[in-house]
Amino acid sequence: MKLVYNSSTANSQQPTANKKPVVFNQIKIILFMFLFISATTKISQAQIYSNGVTTISGDNTGIGINTPTARMQIYSNVASGSTPHLKFTKDMLTSGGGGSFVTKSAEWTVDGTYFEMKFLNINSDNSQIQLLGLHRDFVKVYAPSFIVNSNFKITQDGDVGIGTLTPDAKFHMPNGQFHMNNGSIKLDYGLLNLGTGPLLSGNKLQVDGGNVKITNGKLVVGNVPSLPAGFSIYAKDGILTERVKVAVASTADWSDFVFDKNYKLLPIADLKTYIHTNKHLPSVPSANEVVSNGVDLVKMDATLLQKIEELTLYTIDLYQSNEKLKAELAILQAQINNLKK
Repeated sequence: MKLVYNSSTANSQQPTANKKPVVFNQIKIILFMFLFISATTKISQAQIYSNGVTTISGDNTGIGINTPTARMQIYSNVASGSTPHLKFTKDMLTSGGGGSFVTKSAEWTVDGTYFEMKFLNINSDNSQIQLLGLHRDFVKVYAPSFIVNSNFKITQDGDVGIGTLTPDAKFHMPNGQFHMNNGSIKLDYGLLNLGTGPLLSGNKLQVDGGNVKITNGKLVVGNVPSLPAGFSIYAKDGILTERVKVAVASTADWSDFVFDKNYKLLPIADLKTYIHTNKHLPSVPSANEVVSNGVDLVKMDATLLQKIEELTLYTIDLYQSNEKLKAELAILQAQINNLKK
């Protein structure tokens, strides 16, 4: 259809005042035909292309590409690190602004507001549950669990698994090594269990099912049913070491007092009577006492040293007595020799 306006015919048939309505009528007809054609044209067949910048082809939209292969495709050949491919500005990024962007599907919603990008799940009743939030200062996970590459998982209850997706404790690492260069591990309450044995009540640390444990402030090695009072470390089967050094609190705990001039050495006759009656030396624990109470190394060494020092004094007394007898014997021998002459 072609509409032609002939100014000479219009001038010969109508007065000048009627020219304006005729022109408007022709414009209305042209607009009506354009709108009719646009409305009856299928969107799937429409294409808008402007120098490789914007394209609508079929059901796909392209920016920077004239043959989009997705519902929305952005293409840029700009060098990386310069112009961004997609940018949301101001309203979404400043608090107080009301702007946001929302992308919805049948099951998911991505909502960006203020300082946070929210990923939400749409339930069957059209309600939404936030699963993940990307804040400018942190990442918050609302989902029942957080999984990284099938090797790291944080459950909704706060259990952490490294190398397992089924952690059975607050921290679960089934294999591998825990490496710490500096710092410390602090356990205010609870039990540190190294091994596969059951957790024993009252322990703070246990290794290999309780063969090594710390309980009630005491370190116990071996299966020990009970501990004697007054000790902090107990090893059932013994300790093998190349060196043991025992600290002595004061000089009063050692036995040099035996050599003091005021020390009363027990007479030999009294010592003989004591041994005959008690079957052990004075100040030395009996066999029954040792079995019941054990041996204090410092006290026992000091006691044995006391007995050695006392024995030394007894020996000195015997030596002096022997020297005196030898002198007296020499005098008697000289007298006998004189008598023989």
